[in-house]
Amino acid sequence: MKDREFREVLVHIDVKTAVFPQDVSHDVFLRALRGFSEDSAVHGILVLRPLPEQIGDGEAGSAVNPRKDIDCMNPENLRKIFTGDT
Repeated sequence: MKDREFREVLVHIDVKTAVFPQDVSHDVFLRALRGFSEDSAVHGILVLRPLPEQIGDGEAGSAVNPRKDIDCMNPENLRKIFTGDT
C-alpha cells in the first residue's frame, strides 16, 4: 500500500489527484483549479510546487478558493498569516 493510500484509509478521506504535463497550458491549468474550487464535492486543494514556468504561483493561488486552500496559496490566506488575522 502506498503511503498516500495508507493515510486515506487511516483518516477516512478520499483524495483526487490531478497530474498535468510539464507543458500544460496556462489556461488549462487555471481552469482546472477553478473547477476544483467550484466543486462542492472538493473540500480542500493542495497545489504541489514547483509549478511549470508558464504558471505563476500567484495566479495559481488566486484560482484556489480561500476556503479550500490547504497550504495558504491564495493571497487572502497569505495576508491572514502575515497579519495574524485568524
